[in-house]
Amino acid sequence: MLACLEPAGLSTLEQDLEILSERVDELIETVRRLRRDNSELKHREHALNQEKDRLKAKNLEAKQRLESIISRLRQHGGDAS
Repeated sequence: MLACLEPAGLSTLEQDLEILSERVDELIETVRRLRRDNSELKHREHALNQEKDRLKAKNLEAKQRLESIISRLRQHGGDAS
């Protein structure tokens, strides 16, 4: 225990504290980066969900129009099979 009070012990303690401080700074930066990335991903997910909904609506509209065309063809004696 007294060895920690020697100049060499203080130097090692100071080095350990410096290393710990650097690691804490790295962790803080990592958390900031992850939060920023998470926010960007949430925005992208929202945009992609909106695009998916838009494409689903267009697909449904196209399907309904196609079914209408097929129905009209069948009514006029055409063979859509």
